Amino acid sequence: RIGKSVVGSFFAAFTAAGIVATVVTSFSTATTLGMTLTVSVAAVVALAAASAMPWLLDPSRERGADAVREHHARKLPVRGIVLVGLLLLGAFVADSTVQSWSSIYLSDTLGAPEALVPLGLGVYLALTLITRTALDFVVRAYGRFALGAVTMGIAIGGAVLLALVPHEWVAIAGFGVMGLGVGAIVPLVYSAAGDLAPERSDEVVARVNIFQYGGSVVGAVVPGFISDAIGLNWAFLVPALLLAPLVLAVGVFRAPKQESTAQVA
Repeated sequence: RIGKSVVGSFFAAFTAAGIVATVVTSFSTATTLGMTLTVSVAAVVALAAASAMPWLLDPSRERGADAVREHHARKLPVRGIVLVGLLLLGAFVADSTVQSWSSIYLSDTLGAPEALVPLGLGVYLALTLITRTALDFVVRAYGRFALGAVTMGIAIGGAVLLALVPHEWVAIAGFGVMGLGVGAIVPLVYSAAGDLAPERSDEVVARVNIFQYGGSVVGAVVPGFISDAIGLNWAFLVPALLLAPLVLAVGVFRAPKQESTAQVA
C-alpha cells in the first residue's frame, strides 16, 4: 500500500530489540534481581506495545473481511508457499545455529579467550542490524531479486568459511558474514511470501512462518550431533548445504511486476 520497500526497517527494529535484550540480560545478572529484572523489563515493553496496538494496527483488513471471503474459494499457492518456506527454513537454520552455538564453538572448540567469546554473536547481530537497516534503500534502488541473489551467496560463503577455517578471528569474521547474508534473506522471504497471493497475504505469511520454527529447531539441535561425530566446525555447513540448492529458486524474490525503483517489496 505504501508503494515502496519498508519490511527491512521492521526487521531492523526486531534485531535491535534482540541486542537491547542481551544488554539488559547482561546487566541483570550483575544485580540482586537477576533474571527477574530481565523478565520485568520485557513485560513492561510488551504491555506498552499491547496498549498502543489499537492506534497502530491497520483495521482495513478487518473492515474488508466480507469482500475478502470471496477469494477463499481459490486455492492458496501451495508450491510457492513451500518454495519460499524452504528459503526461510534455511535462513533460520543458519540463524539458530549461530545464536545457539557460536559461543560454544569459540570457547570449547577453538579455545578463544573469554573476552572474545561474546564477539561471535555480537558481530553477527551487529552485521544483521546493518544489512536490515540498509535493505529498504537497496531494494528501492536495485530490486529484491538482485539483493536476494547476492545475500544468499554471502550467507553460504560465511558458513563455508566457518567450516573450513577453524580459527577464532576467522570464526568471528564468518559469523559477521553470515549476519550480512541471513539478515537480508529473512525479510526478503516475507516480502516474497506476501506477494504470492496479495489478497490473502496474512494467510500465506502465517503458513510460511511455520518453516521458521522448523529451521530454529534444526539449527539448535543438529549441530550438537555433528559436533560429537566430526567436530562443531562442520555443523556450520548445514545451513550452507540447505541454502545452496535453493539458489536456483532465487527467482521467487522477484516482485510480481517488472522490478523498478517504485516497486512494492
